[in-house]
Amino acid sequence: MPSSWWYKFAFVLLLLVASIVILIPTVFLPEEVDDRDSWPGWYRWYTENIFSGRLTRGLDLQGGIHLQYTVDVDTAMARKLDTYAHDIENEMQAKGYEVQVRVLDDTSMEVTLPGDEAQDELQEYLYLYNLEVAEQSGDRFRLELNSDYLDQTRDWAIETAIATIRSRIDSLGVAEPSIRSRGNTDIIVELPGLGEERFADAKRLIGTTAQLEFRGVHPQDRTYWRDVAGLIPREGTIEYYRGSVEATDLEELRTFAATLENLDPSDPAVVPEDAIIAFEEQISYHPTTGQVMPDQNRFRMMLLNRRVEMTGETISDVRPINDPQTNRPFVSLTFDSEGKNLFCSVTTEYNQDYLAIVLDDIVKSAPIIEEPICEGRARINMGSSGSYEALYREVEGLVIVLRHGALPAPIEPQFETQIGPTLGADSVRQGTIAIIVGAIMVVFFMMLYYGLSGIIANLALILNVFFLFSLLAALSATLTLPGFAGIVLTVGMAVDANIIIYERIREELRVGKTARDAVSGGFQNARWTILDANITTAIAALVLANYGSGPIQGFAVTLMVGIITSVFTALFVSRLFFELYLAKSRTQRLSI
Repeated sequence: MPSSWWYKFAFVLLLLVASIVILIPTVFLPEEVDDRDSWPGWYRWYTENIFSGRLTRGLDLQGGIHLQYTVDVDTAMARKLDTYAHDIENEMQAKGYEVQVRVLDDTSMEVTLPGDEAQDELQEYLYLYNLEVAEQSGDRFRLELNSDYLDQTRDWAIETAIATIRSRIDSLGVAEPSIRSRGNTDIIVELPGLGEERFADAKRLIGTTAQLEFRGVHPQDRTYWRDVAGLIPREGTIEYYRGSVEATDLEELRTFAATLENLDPSDPAVVPEDAIIAFEEQISYHPTTGQVMPDQNRFRMMLLNRRVEMTGETISDVRPINDPQTNRPFVSLTFDSEGKNLFCSVTTEYNQDYLAIVLDDIVKSAPIIEEPICEGRARINMGSSGSYEALYREVEGLVIVLRHGALPAPIEPQFETQIGPTLGADSVRQGTIAIIVGAIMVVFFMMLYYGLSGIIANLALILNVFFLFSLLAALSATLTLPGFAGIVLTVGMAVDANIIIYERIREELRVGKTARDAVSGGFQNARWTILDANITTAIAALVLANYGSGPIQGFAVTLMVGIITSVFTALFVSRLFFELYLAKSRTQRLSI
């Protein structure tokens, strides 16, 4: 027997062992991927030191959630324009110009600027902030954001939102999430294998815009709400209580706040021009267990300064910390050099006054600044009651959204669909049945039609499927229902390759060649036919993988991996089995 045969056999044996090693996490990994403490000791050691990749099931096989959001790009533009207007007004007033700036809508502002020299100075800001003069009437200018800049900002908002959502979801340990854009404003999020608790965590993380702002509490916060009390609707949960307006339904308060902002300017209950309304959540905890009771949480309206003193853009680090005195968790913020100086200036200005820390429109805390803070650190307290676990969970969620950045614009949920495990189990069962039935039919056909050679083909087919699953696991691929279709197609293509080879061997035998020469000639003559057919199929699969999405991509990836294993088992493994048979057999007759 040639020595090269032993090398080939050792190579296949090595691949078989490697495949078993790769498939162990897929076979033995518990359902709760993130619950490492529940894993057996040997398995934890194995995944930490040997191999941890695994073949995961997609949304259609194990259930999960399908979410669709719309990115509120107009709000993002309005925020940018408000910042630009504030900067232009402050900088030109600092230069001694009598300027007034008023935001008109999401894309335009009005600037009142007397004097030719001042108007020349304005040209610098047009270029700096991508503005252009849409209309001029004397000393009044209506400025609009450049249309090209608007288009670029919209595209940037969608791309940034997808990247931010993906980083937040990755922090949850969700296997193979699918996050993609649809149209000009929509984002589709698919998260496989989430339980109810993690489902709620994921929705909260995705929906939190995480626009962190520091604003002063408005001087009228304690007196303003008395004028508002008479406007509270009789129906609903809103009530005037101890000098403030509270409700259990946050959306009710937001609707009521919009009503106050749209009152006649002469009405005493109208929101002051230099103020905005925010909401402080008052969390309720169970008196015995300390668990959060969401149904009993209340929200209180607060009046804050419209001017934003600083934002979260200057934060360099954020992490959960335990207070050594109270053993309560809080969020620790560390600012960069710019933020350190700015925070020192802000806390000096608000010394002995209240400074609110606002995430989106929710006031996380509003401490009184007892002395200037110039060491570049701040903290966000999440409450003083409730269980440690509940508070730490809230702190950890806030750390995640701050650490991975704010969404460039608010996102509004459009609809959600939760796919239960029953549908996934049915899909797995039906796909498995399809593969088993197809494989059994192929096995019997090959044995009945080709005899002993059919058994060799069946052994190669089994190894083909085994190598296919191990390669998918090595790639940490996600197996979907279309992926099952790709596996079934791979089985068919593998059988087709074996049939081509066997027919060529039979042709060689008919012209009187020996079994060994017929096998050699059959494989040699069939090689390029098999390669041509599989290469063209692989090109089609590559196109589908590059330009398709979702299920189409899953099918294409499975098909490409299947082509690799099919060609290898047909041209290499099958021939190895024939060489083994002919080397060990006393007769040179071939059952084919």
